[in-house]
Amino acid sequence: MGSRFSLALISAFVVTVALLSLVGIAIGRLTFGAPLERFRAGSFEFALAPGWWCEREGTEYVCNPPGPPPYASTVIMAVKERSEDDSLEAYERHLQILSASDGEATSAGTPAEYIARRMLGSREWVEALRVGSELPRYHTYYLATVTSALGILVTMSVHQNHVETYREQLITTMSTLNTYQQ
Repeated sequence: MGSRFSLALISAFVVTVALLSLVGIAIGRLTFGAPLERFRAGSFEFALAPGWWCEREGTEYVCNPPGPPPYASTVIMAVKERSEDDSLEAYERHLQILSASDGEATSAGTPAEYIARRMLGSREWVEALRVGSELPRYHTYYLATVTSALGILVTMSVHQNHVETYREQLITTMSTLNTYQQ
């Protein structure tokens, strides 16, 4: 009788542990989801929004959302060695110069809806928005920042019907930007 009891006790223990493990895994997957895929280049990395993919085209990186072309949004990211012309103040001035002071359209397109600074992750960025400046019915967001070694400019054009979805994904993605300093 002792061996039957021991076998039943061990079996009940193993089944209980297995069930609790499965419940824990299910709760973890429902609660946390899958980790975001990382895009890595020579001097930086960031987490991609679900389904997005990036590739290098010349000196820039072009990122697109899931689905077939034409894409509702496209992100272009330029990263270069920092020079004396690369500072938040210089980027801000450049975006303001592109905007006519009297609110009229300039050769660069429409005036900026806004130009502001914001913190994304641990980095301060200059952010600007233009509507219809690059393509009709598209909003173009500009984000620019500097590190001790790099100047980084991100441009996202997004169709007016998808602005909130893709703008939030851009902000989340750039919040995860990690640069490799020399």
